[in-house]
Amino acid sequence: MTEIRETTTLDTLKAVCYAYSIDEESYSGSFASRQEALAAGMAERKEYLADEDGPVWTAVRIEADLAKIVQSMRDYDDTILEDLNETAGEDYGEYVNDWPETTAAQRQRLDETIKAAILAWLRTEGLTPAFFTIDSDTVERAR
Repeated sequence: MTEIRETTTLDTLKAVCYAYSIDEESYSGSFASRQEALAAGMAERKEYLADEDGPVWTAVRIEADLAKIVQSMRDYDDTILEDLNETAGEDYGEYVNDWPETTAAQRQRLDETIKAAILAWLRTEGLTPAFFTIDSDTVERAR
């Protein structure tokens, strides 16, 4: 199956961003440096926990990969083709039979087209993910 790929040039590569945590579980923020993330974490710890000396964790933030999420969706070609057949059958009865008869390559192209349309729609509607994960190999504890 052909993958949906993000095209990236050197000038559009995302810079490494950092996030912080005051409980080692929930991470917040997007900062250009580990020091900025640490400062924000220390300020939050002081404001919400009244604890200036407790630990703050920082780590590299990994943005959600929208193209990968869409590409990983299950294939819908069979569902769509069955629905198409059933809808036509309501008006044309048994004459529809197994229409449309498709090859594996045609079904694959249908799935690729559907996924490309979903990806474009998500972007057009501004529905890109705001969630992220943390690179666990980069976690550092301060204090």
